[in-house]
Amino acid sequence: MVVATNRMEWTDDLSVGHKKLDGQHKGLIRLINRFGNAVLNREELAELVNAVIAYAARHFTDEENYIMRKAPALLDKQIKQHAEFIEVAYDFADRFNQGSGDRLRQEIYIFLCDWLLHHIREEDRQYKQPPKAKK
Repeated sequence: MVVATNRMEWTDDLSVGHKKLDGQHKGLIRLINRFGNAVLNREELAELVNAVIAYAARHFTDEENYIMRKAPALLDKQIKQHAEFIEVAYDFADRFNQGSGDRLRQEIYIFLCDWLLHHIREEDRQYKQPPKAKK
């Protein structure tokens, strides 16, 4: 993944080997890139914050269902991390509703970039090649 000036790009090292989930990860990158836009009005920012929450609900459900079938040993950790992401997303929404502005936009952008890079590369890629059962 390349992070240029407020711009992320999909690279093949992020693939988890599942077309639908990879497509959803690409969709999150598109959302992240919209946060990287320096010119967003309050309505656009509200739309993006809500889009991230909607994305999380849809994607995490799909991903957890897939993991349940393909790599059940990874499920509990994924559920915990997904819950933590949703908690942070709702915190951003609350802070936005309390009047936070451009500083929040940049904070969300940085959080999403960091989370996506870590989560896909370190966690999601495990279900591409699930760990072998211990003997």
